[in-house]
Amino acid sequence: MGHASYRETELRNAIGQGTYGAVYRGECRGESVAVKVMSLQRDTAEDIKREIKLMRECDCANIVAYRDAFLREH
Repeated sequence: MGHASYRETELRNAIGQGTYGAVYRGECRGESVAVKVMSLQRDTAEDIKREIKLMRECDCANIVAYRDAFLREH
């Protein structure tokens, strides 16, 4: 798929809630994706960085493939 912009990703519906954010079903460039929306705070930044690192390294047929991480200004 290559690198996509968050602007190319459409959130459809919430499918779960975790410690650091909500997970949504979405679509990006015609592909079904799961999107985790996290609120980046000073006290959770290192935990979130570790989670992203783990997702990047995970290669399992039973887990949704990691694509990318975006930072977005509000």
